[in-house]
Amino acid sequence: MYFYHNGKTIPYELTYKINIKKIILKIDSKNKMKISCPFYVTERDINNFIYSNIDRIMEIKEKKDESEKFNIQKNNFTYLGQKLKVDVFRTNGNNTFSYKNGVLMINLNDKNKMFNVIKKFYNKQAKKVITKRIEELSIKTGLKYNSISVKWMESKWGHCDSFKNIVISSKLLIHDWEKIDYVLIHELSHTVHFNHSDEFWSLVSKYIPKYKEIRKEMKGI
Repeated sequence: MYFYHNGKTIPYELTYKINIKKIILKIDSKNKMKISCPFYVTERDINNFIYSNIDRIMEIKEKKDESEKFNIQKNNFTYLGQKLKVDVFRTNGNNTFSYKNGVLMINLNDKNKMFNVIKKFYNKQAKKVITKRIEELSIKTGLKYNSISVKWMESKWGHCDSFKNIVISSKLLIHDWEKIDYVLIHELSHTVHFNHSDEFWSLVSKYIPKYKEIRKEMKGI
């Protein structure tokens, strides 16, 4: 069943019941409209009931739409191994974010763009955090690289080419420092051994003694 309002077709579920004496309208957690009514009620009665309460019905539905659209406070994002607190605010403007005192604040106009904004946050942080840390490790270990860049990569944590150019996935920032350092040392070690030989792993273990356990946790890198 459905009705029209302001050019929109709005569906609803209709159920006839024996043990009720009046029309009952509910809007469930998925914002679906459900109407229950006695068997003797006509379709005209139902339409009159809907339109006599249309302002209240649409107000409730719009509030539920907004709640569904922007209720993403409960999330599983982590940053440097800790749960990332995210506060989301509705906006009619551009999707923007800021990070302050451990809280990622996002102005969002479309829930479907949420993940893109999150990736931009990780990319921005990685350019500062990763580039600084790999420079520190390079100085500490004496393992020299040519360039460092970061970008979001789903299939790998890092890569080093034969010219000693290193690329690190900004997604790496979901992990704690132990895992981050392991990946950075892994790629720095490739500047000496462009393979996964025994010599390569020996070099990795010199700086990350627990690399086997960490490697297993990170699924094989």
